[in-house]
This record gives sequence, structure tokens and C-alpha cells, in this order.
Amino acid sequence: SEVYGVRRTGGAPVTRQTRFQLASTTKMFTGALGVSLDEAGAANLNDPIGQHLPNVGFRTVTLHQLLSHTSGFATEFGRSGPDLVTMVQDNGQMPLWAPPGRVWNYSNPGFAVAGAVMEVAAGRSFAQLVEQLLFAPSGMTRAVFDVPTVMADGDFAYGHEENQAPIAPDGSYFEFSSYHPMGGAW
Repeated sequence: SEVYGVRRTGGAPVTRQTRFQLASTTKMFTGALGVSLDEAGAANLNDPIGQHLPNVGFRTVTLHQLLSHTSGFATEFGRSGPDLVTMVQDNGQMPLWAPPGRVWNYSNPGFAVAGAVMEVAAGRSFAQLVEQLLFAPSGMTRAVFDVPTVMADGDFAYGHEENQAPIAPDGSYFEFSSYHPMGGAW
């Protein structure tokens, strides 16, 4: 198959090896990982997440509700903490926007919490779980969550926003593991 396009306006052409940020498409892998861990008996989709994260106020929410955007989470929470689980615990007393299961509301934080549940349940980082259980078996040998790897390789496409400069994967939230379950795959 052919490849078309450039890595950034006026820049080098894309190759078969060029990495693109999957952004919110990453959520499909987060959902697939949840199902995989449920099938393996590591994290039941319908059990309260408090079984894995007992120190959060929203422990009655289920992994299924998180992955179906029906957990009641708002659309934002703080990005504190050096890693995914710490960030979720640091925001563990955040009030829910609605009772779990009552309404649909697109929620990035809900996917961060789902990723933290999966990390604790499986005893490995979210990135390791997706890379080993989903990317590798699918032949996605260059797919990663690690921004330094993407930057060091240099063969990546820049993001674009209307009337803005091209967006490289350095800095900002790209580097935080808390972003991985909601949009961090490359």
C-alpha cells in the first residue's frame, strides 16, 4: 500500500514507519484491554472499582461504567501526581457529576481511572499492558506510549490545530502516564 502526506506542513513525507498520535482513538485500546483483563479474571468489568482502588470516594463505580462513559465523572480533573495511579488517588475525592449509570457523559478522567484500575489489577503499567497484550499480538510493532521514544526516533507526524503552529509530542500532557488511557498512544 502507498503512503501519502507530510509529517508537518512543508516538511518531510510520511513513511510506512511514521508514528501518528492516536489521541482519543486510544480509548478503543483501553476498552479492549478492559475486556481482555475481564476474560483473564484480573478485573471484572462489573465489580466496583473500590476492589482495586479502595481509597477513592467513587469506589462503587464499575469498570464497565468508566469504559462506557456512564460513570458520572466530569470531563476534567487535575493532573497531579507522578503516575497514573497517584493522579487518580490525588483526585479520589472528586464528586461525581451524576450518579453512576444514570447518564452518558464523555469523560477523559473516567478513562484515566479505568487505566489505573487495570494497572493495579494486573500489576503492570497501563502502557506495558496495552503494548504487550494488544499492540504486539496485532503486529503494531512501532506503537508505543513513550514520548521520548517517539521524539528520539523523529519519524512522527505533528498534530494540527486550526490557526496554530504544528504540535510536537513534547511537553504538555503528552508525557504524563495519566494521559495514556485517554489518548496517549502513538
